[in-house]
Amino acid sequence: MQWRIYDCFRQQRFPELKYLSPASVDLITFLGVRANGGVMETPAIKR
Repeated sequence: MQWRIYDCFRQQRFPELKYLSPASVDLITFLGVRANGGVMETPAIKR
């Protein structure tokens, strides 16, 4: 999850989020708590 968050920040040209910094851990914890019980809906791959 750390690498995914880092890449999102990079793509948005935000300042670099340091690996395992308190801010990154807090953000990932917040996202995990908000997603608890949610349903993941993704597009299917058609072949």
